[in-house]
Amino acid sequence: MIRTSVLPAYAKFAKFVGDEYAPKGRSEVGMWSLPNGVKLYAERARHSTTTNLTPAEIHEIGLSEVKRIEADMLAIARKFGFSDLKSFAASIDKNPDLHAKSGEQILEIYRGYEAQVREAAAALWTAA
Repeated sequence: MIRTSVLPAYAKFAKFVGDEYAPKGRSEVGMWSLPNGVKLYAERARHSTTTNLTPAEIHEIGLSEVKRIEADMLAIARKFGFSDLKSFAASIDKNPDLHAKSGEQILEIYRGYEAQVREAAAALWTAA
């Protein structure tokens, strides 16, 4: 059944995608490549972020946050004697004491995170 029905159907589908569908598609995947896409993207950004910042401004904030976080991470790495984040990350990857030993331990860790989030959310609600 697979040889006579499924495989020929996949071959027909692959030919259609390669010969007809993909060649008529856009070369850019982003919304900005659509007609009026830059304006649509800016409107979606405003709606999704509840801010009047432009997508470029939001992107710049993201880039500066990445730099800030990486600097904080590097400071931590240096406290442990590492000169860069790559060697620090490699050390973490190789240290079995820093990894969960079972699926249940992973769930336990995430349940702890969930409890912290619930506690913080409850504090926000009572403060409001």
